[in-house]
Amino acid sequence: MDSVKQSIDEMTKNFNEQMATFQSQLEKTAPTNPTASSLAAEFNAFKNFTIKALETLQSQVKLLAKQVDQQEMRTRRKMLLFHGVAEAKDENTSEWVLELLKKHLKSDLALKDIARSHRMGRPRGNQSRCILVKFRDLSDRDTVWYAKTALKGTGITLSEFLTKPRHDVFMAARDRFGVRGCFTRDGSVFVIAANGERRCVASLEDVNKIQVDADANKAEPGTSSNQSDKEAKRPRRQAAKLRT
Repeated sequence: MDSVKQSIDEMTKNFNEQMATFQSQLEKTAPTNPTASSLAAEFNAFKNFTIKALETLQSQVKLLAKQVDQQEMRTRRKMLLFHGVAEAKDENTSEWVLELLKKHLKSDLALKDIARSHRMGRPRGNQSRCILVKFRDLSDRDTVWYAKTALKGTGITLSEFLTKPRHDVFMAARDRFGVRGCFTRDGSVFVIAANGERRCVASLEDVNKIQVDADANKAEPGTSSNQSDKEAKRPRRQAAKLRT
C-alpha cells in the first residue's frame, strides 16, 4: 500500500511539473496566436480535471490504507511483544514467557493459553530479540498487559504489536513529547497534551497539530506560566490581608 501511495505522489508531482512547463510555453504563444488562446482554455480544463482525478485517487488510496491498517490491527489484538527476555539456544519461548509471568505477575497461565510465540527478526549477536506472544483469549492478553507495571525494574518491558503506520506515529510522538508523554492502548496511540488532555493520534499530522495547538496557547496573551502563577497567588494575598 505504501508503494501505491508513493507511485501516485510521484505521478502527481511529475504531472504538475510537466503541465507547468507546457502552460508557460503556451502563455508565451497565446497573445500572438488565436489558436493557441483556444488551446490554452482547453488545456486548463484538462489540467483541472486531471488534478481533481488524482486527488480523488489519493483520497481513495488513503481510505483503503486506513481500512487495511484497521483490519491488520484487529488480527493483532491478542498479541504482545516481550522485550528484554534473555535469549538462549534451542529455547522454548512460550515456557520462557510463562516462567517470567508466574514469577513477576503471579500468573497461572499454562501452555494451552498461548497460541504461539517466537522471536522477532534475525539474530543480532549478543542482543536479545523481542518475543511475539499470541494468547488464545483476549482476556488473558489484557490481564497481562494491564499488569505490566509489576515488571518495573526487571529489565523486561511489554508493548503492543502495532502495525507499521501506527508504530511510525508512536515513535514520532515519543520523539516529540517524550516516553512519558505518549502511550498505546488497544492498538491506538495517545498523546498527553500540555493541558493534561489525552488525545488519540492516527497520523503524523495529528502529532504535529498537538504541538501547533500548544504553541498557539503559549502565544495567547495572559496564558503564560508566569501570568498564571500571578493570578493563582493574588487570591492568597487578598485572603492574608483580610486575616490581618
